[in-house]
Amino acid sequence: MRQRENNGPSPASTTRFRWVMAGVAAVFILPIAGLMSIPFLIGDPLAVIRPDAAPTTIPNNFEDGALARIQMNRGGSFTLELAFSRVREDTPRIEVRMPEHGMATPARAIRPLAPGRFQVDGQFAMPGRWQIAVDYGTSSQVLEFIVGEY
Repeated sequence: MRQRENNGPSPASTTRFRWVMAGVAAVFILPIAGLMSIPFLIGDPLAVIRPDAAPTTIPNNFEDGALARIQMNRGGSFTLELAFSRVREDTPRIEVRMPEHGMATPARAIRPLAPGRFQVDGQFAMPGRWQIAVDYGTSSQVLEFIVGEY
């Protein structure tokens, strides 16, 4: 009786090897792909304000909105500069709030710098997600950001 020569792995073992490798690849690649897709799923991230950092521009999606730059000092005090595209004679109404905790406070001082430009001083009570509501003339907007540890 003649013995059959072994010329390589059997088709069954090759198929099994491919399935094992596909499983190993799925275990490593799928979680990495999932983590990498998070920025695309959550949209624009909120600005993070940190003490003693350079002034941070707070983005807004309003066509007639203000350009807002904020700088925070140690202890939570902040200075906000607002520049409006449409100049009005009145002073904006500004409320600083942390809606998740039900906290709200009016700004301490609103000083005009130039027509349509204002400087606002205030105080954050704690780190977390904050909003600044701005009413100027007939337009209003809400600027959202995160206050880092201070």
